[in-house]
Amino acid sequence: MLPFLFGHQAKVQVDLIWSTDCPVAQRWVQKVAAWHHDHPSAQVIWWFPNDSLPATQAYAKRFHLTGDLRATQGADLAFQFALDRFPSAVVRRGDQTIFVGGVGLATNPDSRFLLAEGYAAAIAGKSMIPSRSEPQGCTLPDPLIAKPNSPVSYLKHIKPLIGQYCLPCHSPGGAAPFRLDRYPDVRRWSHMILDVLRREKMPPVRLYDKIRNSVPAPSSVAIEQFQVWRDFGAPDGTGPDNNPEVQQIPKNRTEISVTSPKMGRFRFIDVSLQKVERTSGYTIIGAPQGSVRMVWTFLAQPSPRPLIEDKGERWKSIPKEWEFVHAGLPNSSLTSVPYFFSAEGRKPVVRLLLYGSGEQRAVKLSLTPLTPPKTNPARSLRFPFESGQFAAFNGVVDLSTAIDFANPKRALSFTAIGDPTPSSVTLFGPNSSWLIGKLMTGSFMPTAIFSSSATASQVALNVTYGDDNMTGLPGPRNITFGDNWNEARLEAYLVIPAAN
Repeated sequence: MLPFLFGHQAKVQVDLIWSTDCPVAQRWVQKVAAWHHDHPSAQVIWWFPNDSLPATQAYAKRFHLTGDLRATQGADLAFQFALDRFPSAVVRRGDQTIFVGGVGLATNPDSRFLLAEGYAAAIAGKSMIPSRSEPQGCTLPDPLIAKPNSPVSYLKHIKPLIGQYCLPCHSPGGAAPFRLDRYPDVRRWSHMILDVLRREKMPPVRLYDKIRNSVPAPSSVAIEQFQVWRDFGAPDGTGPDNNPEVQQIPKNRTEISVTSPKMGRFRFIDVSLQKVERTSGYTIIGAPQGSVRMVWTFLAQPSPRPLIEDKGERWKSIPKEWEFVHAGLPNSSLTSVPYFFSAEGRKPVVRLLLYGSGEQRAVKLSLTPLTPPKTNPARSLRFPFESGQFAAFNGVVDLSTAIDFANPKRALSFTAIGDPTPSSVTLFGPNSSWLIGKLMTGSFMPTAIFSSSATASQVALNVTYGDDNMTGLPGPRNITFGDNWNEARLEAYLVIPAAN
């Protein structure tokens, strides 16, 4: 009671991840705006990661939104809390997260208003059950990055698929809230189209029942073609993409079946892929939206390995003889990596971080390697962290290490993997001549990509663990690095051109 009596109640903040053109967000916006009008003291931030400032301001004026508006921002927040749909909410009381998930239990505003319940619990100093609910709405799109030589043609593969399954409703005057009869609209909504194709949610059952006898369900090949088309930036069908002799989707893919984790839980699995000469990325087919959170690729020795290895809920150290290739978010973020690695007889191993976003069930995944031209090879260097216990100074563990080069080297990328997440990870050159990347507290094993023009003869890495991140670690003033459950993991890789 004393903190409340003396005015030290922790601040309550509500973060709303929104979209101006999501039909589900459109249904909820008036109810949320009315709730904020009734609770004017609530600190509310509206995040619009996919909308420009003019579009956000027009939307706010139309629906009389109050609070802090953040246009073109919020994607990092969504990733931090493993949210993959609009509209979503995060309710926090000080450093404590009270609720994460959809603003309501369903897409219908008449359903349970979870946002209001979470805020009431936070104000009362209580917890909420459930503390997490999966959002029901539009998927957050990953960035579309144009790449040449798409193996899928819009005119040959995508447009006929849209015409057969979407245009009966998604056309001018149709029942659907947006149209798909034009290329710009298909590109804009391609993330949603892919999501409903994967989950077999479209066409709606009530309509599809009328035509299912004459129109078969979309095939797995058609769904794979659509995803590959997105991975190559969703090209418009002109130029090389309009070539009827379009190349086929690579067939040397690896298909696996795994059981998804429980809702809200994480799980690492290693997948050994077929040997390839060059590695740039992998297209992951069949994963439910948001179920694959991160992907790391390594080159292992050619000795026999099981197809799938379950690594549990925490990061397991990578063997030192493995070479790091790259890391990132699935699909577009992976295939946009601008440097390639020569496998040289080694076997690519992909580590997937799976997230339980629904009921536990078997998930079939197909991983297709993308083989780029034999140019611009790269190699990776692993920072020399040793196992052992390190004492904390004033409650903070400060661990530093460095790599020296005989000649200045140009850096392509830097990846830091910390479990639990450190307070900060910074990479810099002599006299702090350049600074690259920082792990923010609460984010989960990110990858920092930085300018290829950065060069240095020495690269120093500084890692800090604060008190808040030492929960469950051995000793109140010490931190131990190793492979036991009660020990921290830390790996960091620097990628440079092979000929540099």
